[in-house]
Amino acid sequence: MNALEWIEVRVVELLASLFAVGLLIVGLATGVPFLRARIAEVLLYSVCCVSAVILHAALDLCVR
Repeated sequence: MNALEWIEVRVVELLASLFAVGLLIVGLATGVPFLRARIAEVLLYSVCCVSAVILHAALDLCVR
C-alpha cells in the first residue's frame, strides 16, 4: 500500500465518523426524543468516534 492509498483509506474512515457525528448532532438539534434523553452520552460518543479514527490513523502510521 503506497502513501496515497493509505491517505485515501484514512480520509474515508474520517468522513464516515464525521457523518455519524453529524447525524447525532442533527438529531439532538431537531429534538429526537431518545437522543435528547441522553445528551451527555451522545456528545461523548461523538467525540470518541472521531478520536478513535484519528488515534487509529496515528497508530497505523507509527507502525508503518
